[in-house]
Amino acid sequence: MTTALENYRICLNWLQTASRVVGLEFWGSRHRITPAQVLILVAMSTFFALTILTIYFSRGKALEMLQSLNFFFTAFTLAFKYFSFFPNRERIRRLTDRFEEKIYNIYKSSSSEYPLLVTYSRMLYITGHAITSLYIGGLFLFGTYPLVAYLREGRLELIFYIDIPFIDWTTKAGYWATFIMQLMLFAIGVCGMILVDYLCAFVSINGLLYVDIYIHHLDVFGKEIVHLVHKSMRPSGSQ
Repeated sequence: MTTALENYRICLNWLQTASRVVGLEFWGSRHRITPAQVLILVAMSTFFALTILTIYFSRGKALEMLQSLNFFFTAFTLAFKYFSFFPNRERIRRLTDRFEEKIYNIYKSSSSEYPLLVTYSRMLYITGHAITSLYIGGLFLFGTYPLVAYLREGRLELIFYIDIPFIDWTTKAGYWATFIMQLMLFAIGVCGMILVDYLCAFVSINGLLYVDIYIHHLDVFGKEIVHLVHKSMRPSGSQ
């Protein structure tokens, strides 16, 4: 059975992996540009440029235009969160370090606070699995939808309606070029969503743990005060 500290470090490792994929590097190098950062900026620029072009060229087709706009604003929201986190990487790293140093390293299995650590570390673990499974499941469904459409109806479908200029996706070569590009962009976006959502849950759950420990200490302190008051009110010489 894993300890509370082990669960915490497992969950933190998930965040570290996701942050490396999308180039935020909360727990890595903070003073140099990494290949992942270059990749994510290129991917963002490519996505927004292609989406704007697709919206422009499909302005006479309402359904295709709405599909492109939907993905555009979803990606814009994710990009906004990304650039909001970017200047705060050091603060986030210090916060996660503080959780480990001030909570998980202090309260051992023999302490009265430890059951709280076990409960919340399991909550972290389950939440991480749930968020990761949800988004990876979505990636799988979106990625396999074109295959299902082709096998069942014999028609070519893209993951989302975004074209590459000068490439006809209705041809075999053009379709695979467009499909692979879209799958890569979508996978990067999924990693970003896992990082953003799980990081928010991670901080919130550990914050609640901190509050519960504080409440526990107040409860213990209150009981001690009541005990001392009752003891002081006993008549002298009474047992």
